[in-house]
Amino acid sequence: MAFHSGIGSTMGDVDRHFEPIVSLIGANEIESAITEINNLRYLLFGLMNKQTAPNALAFCCCIHSVNNVRWDDFVEEGLEKLLGQLSEYGLTQEHIVSYHQLYEKKS
Repeated sequence: MAFHSGIGSTMGDVDRHFEPIVSLIGANEIESAITEINNLRYLLFGLMNKQTAPNALAFCCCIHSVNNVRWDDFVEEGLEKLLGQLSEYGLTQEHIVSYHQLYEKKS
């Protein structure tokens, strides 16, 4: 599932990962473009290895129930299953990041 690695689920989602790189190259900010390319490289590597984003699993640990059915399977496989269900309901990486920002410790 592409959601797990934060790529998205549409071609437009994928294209959005390339837009900053193109902009940086156009602005002759080569070092920043290289950093963005490396970030995308690691993202794709994670997808190839089917690694689930840690923040997505952490988010799933906060879920009490789905459709009024208590969720109590908090091992990695259970959390991945829950994440799959939630993504079918429309949960995106952007939702998870927004949720995380609400509770992120401010220093």
